[in-house]
Amino acid sequence: MGEREEEVGGPFADPGAARETQRPEAEPPGTQRPETQRPETQRSETQRPRRRRRHVLLALALSPLLLWVARAWTVHPAVVALAPWIGRQLGCELELAHLESDWWSELRVEGVRFRGDRLAPNLDEATIRTARVRWDMGRLVRGEDGWLETVEAFQPHVALDLTKPAPESDAAATGPPALPSAALPALRVEGGTVRITLPEEIVEVEGLSLLGGSGPEGWRLTGGPRVVRRADTEHSLGLDATWTGQALEVAEVTLDDSPLVAASTITPAGPAVAFDVRLEGPAERARLTGSLAGTRLRAVIDLGGLALDALGSRLEGWLPADLAGAVD
Repeated sequence: MGEREEEVGGPFADPGAARETQRPEAEPPGTQRPETQRPETQRSETQRPRRRRRHVLLALALSPLLLWVARAWTVHPAVVALAPWIGRQLGCELELAHLESDWWSELRVEGVRFRGDRLAPNLDEATIRTARVRWDMGRLVRGEDGWLETVEAFQPHVALDLTKPAPESDAAATGPPALPSAALPALRVEGGTVRITLPEEIVEVEGLSLLGGSGPEGWRLTGGPRVVRRADTEHSLGLDATWTGQALEVAEVTLDDSPLVAASTITPAGPAVAFDVRLEGPAERARLTGSLAGTRLRAVIDLGGLALDALGSRLEGWLPADLAGAVD
């Protein structure tokens, strides 16, 4: 009985001594006890990688929107800077001074300069002060015709040098390219100039203004240059023609405000181009029909009462010397 009381401390044992006997053994210094994490801390640490992935995906999703919002300071200057490199890849010289676009429906460029080089050897230079293009993104994505809506060019200048040898090609065998049959965009040209260098003379066109648009009958082109200067003569030309998809129908061509060509058609047929041109004036009329395939020309001239001297006076300085001699 005394042994049991000694083991448990007895009824009169000191409570403090009992607490001391229940203390854990002292750990040696430097020993690290494993930390127990709360459930909230464990959940937060497992959610951190998920949040990072969400942030990365959100940044990738918003980057196109950020580029579009800041396109005037990022994309547009980059395209202007890359224009010369793009031109070299195409075999030409290309320069842009300024570019604006929403990349959805409209593009506007200023200070365009283009030189043909390998792409167009006879093109000395082409410049456009301002050009604007509008398109329908929905039709473009669906692959439908007519996605290109309008093309506008203000104060364009084109310089052609026809004294340079033409590049070797099979144009003579295949004939001129066929005109497009797809829907053509609305066209607007204002204040254009053209300079053509021929072996023996230079032809200059000033004040070129054209307006084209689609209608029930087809794509209609009207306008003309105010001044066509050749040698020491100056004339003005007017044009009213319609492209139906199969033929170019000329309603009227005026020379110095007088009718010159009326009710004429030009029809591309494979490698050849058939034409039916009617020359008209206040008191004279003539008709020229035939076809052109490569460098081969077949034509029939029906003077229809038109005096040769009247025809020559109206076209003086415009017909090549060899053709004028053949007509005489």
